[in-house]
Amino acid sequence: MLSNNINLRKIGVMFLIFTLVFTGLGVSSGMPVSYAASSEVFVSSGGDDTNGDGTVGKPYATLSKAYSQISDGGTGTIYLLDNITQTTKNGEALKLNLDKRVTITTAPGVNTVTIKRGEPSGTNALDTHFDLTKGELTLKNIIIDSNFNNQKINGRIVNVFGGSQLIIEEGAVLRGSNSGFSGSVIHVDNTGSVVVMKGGEIRGNNSTGAAVLVDNGSQFIMTGGLITDNIGGGVSFRSTPGGMLLLSGDARITGNTNSSGKALNVNMANYKNLILDGVFTGEAGITTQSILPGTQFGQATDAGLGSVENLIADSGSILASYDANKNLVWRAFKNDLSKPSADGEVMGKKPTLTGVTEPLAKVTIKIVSEADQSIVVSKEVTADGNGDWVLPVDMVLSTGAYTISVTANKNKTQSGTVTRQFEVSSDVYVSSGGSDTTGDGTRNNPYATLYKGYQEVVDGGTIYVMDNIALSVTADKKYLHLDQNKSVTISTDPNAVDTAVIQRGSGKDAASGESGDIDTPIRLEKGQLTLENIIIDAKLGEDFYRGRIINVYNDSKLIIEEGAILRNSSSSFGGTAIYLKGTAPQKAVIEMRGGEITGNKHSTSEHSAVLIVDNADFIMSGGKITDNSGGGVELSTNTNTRLVLSGTAQITGNSGLNKPERNVILQGNTLLTLNDDFTGEAGITAHNRMAVGANFGVAARAGLQGLGNLFADNGHLLASYAEGNNNLVWRSFKNELTQPSTNGETTGTKPTLKGVTEPFAKVTIKIVSAADPTFVITEERTADANGNWEFPVDKALSTGAYTVNVTASINNNQSETVTRQFEVVDKTALQGKYDEITAENLVETEY
Repeated sequence: MLSNNINLRKIGVMFLIFTLVFTGLGVSSGMPVSYAASSEVFVSSGGDDTNGDGTVGKPYATLSKAYSQISDGGTGTIYLLDNITQTTKNGEALKLNLDKRVTITTAPGVNTVTIKRGEPSGTNALDTHFDLTKGELTLKNIIIDSNFNNQKINGRIVNVFGGSQLIIEEGAVLRGSNSGFSGSVIHVDNTGSVVVMKGGEIRGNNSTGAAVLVDNGSQFIMTGGLITDNIGGGVSFRSTPGGMLLLSGDARITGNTNSSGKALNVNMANYKNLILDGVFTGEAGITTQSILPGTQFGQATDAGLGSVENLIADSGSILASYDANKNLVWRAFKNDLSKPSADGEVMGKKPTLTGVTEPLAKVTIKIVSEADQSIVVSKEVTADGNGDWVLPVDMVLSTGAYTISVTANKNKTQSGTVTRQFEVSSDVYVSSGGSDTTGDGTRNNPYATLYKGYQEVVDGGTIYVMDNIALSVTADKKYLHLDQNKSVTISTDPNAVDTAVIQRGSGKDAASGESGDIDTPIRLEKGQLTLENIIIDAKLGEDFYRGRIINVYNDSKLIIEEGAILRNSSSSFGGTAIYLKGTAPQKAVIEMRGGEITGNKHSTSEHSAVLIVDNADFIMSGGKITDNSGGGVELSTNTNTRLVLSGTAQITGNSGLNKPERNVILQGNTLLTLNDDFTGEAGITAHNRMAVGANFGVAARAGLQGLGNLFADNGHLLASYAEGNNNLVWRSFKNELTQPSTNGETTGTKPTLKGVTEPFAKVTIKIVSAADPTFVITEERTADANGNWEFPVDKALSTGAYTVNVTASINNNQSETVTRQFEVVDKTALQGKYDEITAENLVETEY
C-alpha cells in the first residue's frame, strides 16, 4: 500500500503540472488548485468510496461512485489510475441511466489500465459490465477484459439501450467476454440507440452469437477500429426489424468465425442492415441468408460506390457489386478458361494458356501430366485491367494428355476451380536433308519441305527449320499454301547454330494462277502464321518477279516477331514483300511486333514493300521497315484499311522514285491510327494532304506522347492533332529569326542573333560574308523549352554585308531555312564620342 501511495503522489504531481499548463489555473490567479474538478474523477484499486473525494490523491474505489459524482446533464471524465476489478455481483454493475456524457479512460502518465471482470452474480440481469440506458459513454485508451476464470457469463460488456450512445475511441480494447448471450460484447437496442466505433478493438470474445448485436432500429456506425478473432461472429442483427450497420473509413471486421471455425463477420438478417456510408478503405466480411448472384444485401451512398470491393463474402465464389439503384448485390466471381477452350483440345509442346477473370485478380494455373503425375507445372499470373490473363508455358511438355486447373483470387475471395484436359502433340521439324516420304517430322527424322510440315503440324504447333532450305514455286502450286484454320509458327530450330534462311528456290513465272501469286512463295488465306527467328530471302538472280514474299488474304493473320527478316524481294508488283487484302466481311490482319522488312525493291521504285488494300489492318508495335526501294508501307484509298502504330515500331529510310524519303504512303485521311504509347519513328507521305491543317489520320486518345515521332517525308511540317475529334493534322515547323528582324538591318561587329523555333529543336546558324564568300561561320544551338535561342558572335566581323541562314530540326523533322541580310558597322569611334560627351556631364539649363 505504501508503494501504491508513492505512485499516486507521483501521478498527482504530473496531473497538477498538466492542469496548470492546459487550464491556465495556478497560484498566481488567486484561485485554489484542485486535483479533481467535478468533471474529472479518479478511480484506483486502492481508492475509497467512503473517505475518498475523487481526486488523484484520494481516488474512489469504484466506477459507480465516480459516475455518481458527475453532475446530471454534464460532461465528465473518469480517470483510472491502475487496474481495477469490476464485479457484477450484488448489483454492482455500472448503471449509466442519467443524462450524462462520460468518458472512461486511463489517467495521464499511466500505462493503459485494465478493467477486469470480478465475480459474476449468476443471474441474467446483473452480469453486464456497463448498462447504458441514457446519456453517452466514451471508452478510449482503456482495456475491458471480461474473462472470469473462463466461465460462461450470462451477460455482456455493454448494453446500449433507450436512445443512449456508446463511443469507442482509439486505444479502447473490449475482450475476453465468454457469454451465453448473442452480442457477447455489445447489445445495442431501441430506436435512437447508437454505437460509434472510431478506433480501438473488439477481439477475443466468445458467444453463441456475434460479438456485437444490433437490434430494433438502433445503429452501429463504424468509421475505424477492428472487430476480429471473435467466436460466434463479428456483428449480427435480429431478423425483424433489425438495426443498421454503417461502414466507412478504415473500419475492419474480419477474422471472426462461428463455433465451427467458418468465417462469420457481418451476419446479415436482411438487405436493409448494411449501408456503405462513404469512402471505405477497410475490410468487412459479409454473410447473407442467400449467397447467390443478384442477391441484395445493403445499400451504398455515392461516396461508397467505389469501395464495394472491400466488402468480401465470408463464403462462396462471389463478389460485391451494386446496381443502378445503388443497392449492394452479389455477383459471380468470373473465372473462364479460353485456351484450351474445350476438353481434348490439341496444343503445342509450349502452349499458351489464356483465360478471363476479375480485373487484376491473382490466377493460379496448375498443369499435371496424366501419364506421370509427378510432372507438374504450377504458375501464378495477374490478370490485366480487363481481367484477361496469358500464360506462355516456358517448358517443353512431352506428348500426351494433361489436366489444367485454374483458380483465381481477388482480395480474400477465391473463384471456383476450372478444370480442363488437353493434348500435346509433337513439334514438326523440316531440314534440307529431310524426306517428305520417309520422314516423320521429328528432329531425328525431319520432313524436307515446309509444305509437308504445314500439312502435318497441329493447331498451335511450330514448324522448326533446322537449316537453310529452299521454298520453290512450281507449276502444280507447291508453294506454301496456308489454307487451314489453324495457328502455325515457323521458326529456326532452337538447337541450330545460326538463324535458318528460307531461300526463293524457283525461277520466274514458274507457277500458274492469279498474277499476284505466280511468283509468291507463301500464300496465307486462312488461319494464323507466325514468323519468328527466321529469314525469308526472296533474291534469286537479278530478275524482277511477278509476285511477293507473302500474300495475306481473307480473315487470316500474319504475325511477325523478333528475329524474323523478310528481305531482297525484287518485284514488279506493289507490295514487294507483303500484299494484304481481306474480303468483306472478313478482314486480313498483320501484327508486326518485331523483326525487319528490308532490302526489297520495286521495278520502277513506285510501290512500297507492304501494300494494304481492302478490309485489312497492319498493326505495328515493334520491328523495323527500312531500306526498301519504292517505299515502306502503302495504304490504298479502298475501304476498311488501317495502319496502327504503337510501341517501338520504325518505318524510316525507305525511298521512292526521285524522293529521298517515302515511308508511309497514305491515300486517305483516316487510314493511320496512332496510339499514345508510340515511341518509335515513322515518316509520312499523305497524298494531296501535305499542308498545314490537312488531316492525315486519327489518334487513339488525346494527349499523345508519340506525335513527335511522326515526321513528314518531304516537307517542313510537324504532326499534331485536332482537339475534340483527335484527327492527326499537320502544322508548320516554327522557325523565325527575330534579330536581325529585317533585311538590311545594321549591327555591331559582334552581333547577337536571336530566333524562335520549336522547343528543344536543334538550330543551325550559318553566316556568310558578301564580300568574301569563303568567310563562313557555322554554329549550332539548342532552343530552350519555349523555343527561344540566342547566338552571340564572339569574333568581331569586318564591316560590310552578310547573309545569315537558319534551319531548325527536331527528331527527323526539319524546318524551312530562314535567310536574312544584315550590315555590319564599326561603331567604335561613335561610341567613343558618345562616352566623351556623357563624361562632360552637360546640363541643359546652362545654355
